Amino acid sequence: MSDGLNIPVSEKMLKDIGSAIVHWTYLEMLLDLIIWRILNIDSKHGVLITGRLDSRPKCEMLFSLINMKERPKEEIDKLRLAIKSVSDASGDRNLLAHAAIVKEDENHEIHLLTFRGKNAGKRNPVNEKIIEAMSERIKNARTSLWQWAINYGYLDIEFR
Repeated sequence: MSDGLNIPVSEKMLKDIGSAIVHWTYLEMLLDLIIWRILNIDSKHGVLITGRLDSRPKCEMLFSLINMKERPKEEIDKLRLAIKSVSDASGDRNLLAHAAIVKEDENHEIHLLTFRGKNAGKRNPVNEKIIEAMSERIKNARTSLWQWAINYGYLDIEFR
């Protein structure tokens, strides 16, 4: 019995989308943990500060906190690169998390159809390679932020 949705993508694409969203969740959690560590507060209090923020203000807060600590230029430059990768990946995350997957009847192409924001109504063509690349950008952003935090002593935990 069909549920009527008939999602027009392969299992691999669905797995890559799911993987991307999970990696983004860990990325957001990393931002929280790093900020809480710098502020020397526990999660009970930290969530009051970062809990309702999305990634952009968290990245801005993290960058400001690091600048206030007058850290070495190399550390700041590497954080800037990590934050840029987060910023670049956020568009992929938003598209994967909030767009509908639609199949065009005329040419049988698959699109991500955006319903929110300035791109509402925009159709973004997708295929397995595009979804995989988006997922990889998100995973790489998470890894970049995690490596920066470990290398400069802001975290001492490992994500597997």
